[in-house]
Amino acid sequence: MSITFPRLTRERWKGILIAAAIATFVRIMLQPLIPEGANVSEPSVIAAAGLLIPVFVVYAFFTYTVIALSFAMLEAGLPWSRMRKGIAFGSLFGLIWVAYLYEPVPLAEGVSFIDSLGYPLADGLSMLLFGVLLGRFVATAPGPKEVWKPQALLLVPAAMLAVRLFEYGVLRIYSSFESRTVDTILWVIITGALIGLAYAALRPGVPSSTPAGRSLAFGLFFYGIPIVLVNFFVVLAIEADVADLALRSVMDIAAVVAGVYLAERLSGAKR
Repeated sequence: MSITFPRLTRERWKGILIAAAIATFVRIMLQPLIPEGANVSEPSVIAAAGLLIPVFVVYAFFTYTVIALSFAMLEAGLPWSRMRKGIAFGSLFGLIWVAYLYEPVPLAEGVSFIDSLGYPLADGLSMLLFGVLLGRFVATAPGPKEVWKPQALLLVPAAMLAVRLFEYGVLRIYSSFESRTVDTILWVIITGALIGLAYAALRPGVPSSTPAGRSLAFGLFFYGIPIVLVNFFVVLAIEADVADLALRSVMDIAAVVAGVYLAERLSGAKR
């Protein structure tokens, strides 16, 4: 179940930090895309104290750095050019990031359609550019070609749906499940399918040769830790239930790990 971690040279660390710094700057420049009316909740302690901008800059830089490290973990095995590796990674993670912004929750019910486009545009464009930067500054030569395994496209959303239904019905996490049941289920399936697509596409680069190792490497280092950091951006700006965020994040990670593991086992592949 071993997971291979890449050795990062000084040049690659430099590339990671440059890419993270530029992405952070661009994300700040795109902040005007988000209308004032997009935040309908009470401001956080950080925002009320006037510290939102400096804290946001530090947190965003740290988040982009962690995402860049997850890219560095798997890019060597991807059979594409350097730029294609970065663009594919940035696009896939960006789609997952944007999907989470559209989760049906009571907080979003008072936001107009136009206002709801602000965060996806700012975060999605930033992530796409970040992928280009990763391709330029971090990616290496193409790896060996490998057969694409589509099982995750079905099993990851199935695992996500099972776990989320448990969270909605038993754990009673913050959601609009009771008032928007169909919308919520569709959101879970689409989000799970996007995560499954990311795994199916990036699988050749996942640094392990066993089903358990692959599921943990992808579930924790590509999806898990980065998406937790993304989810907790909201805590910087508005009052939020941290325990609820932590619970749903842990459960989602468990669902992705389980879905990928099942996909690997059912495919019968050792690699």
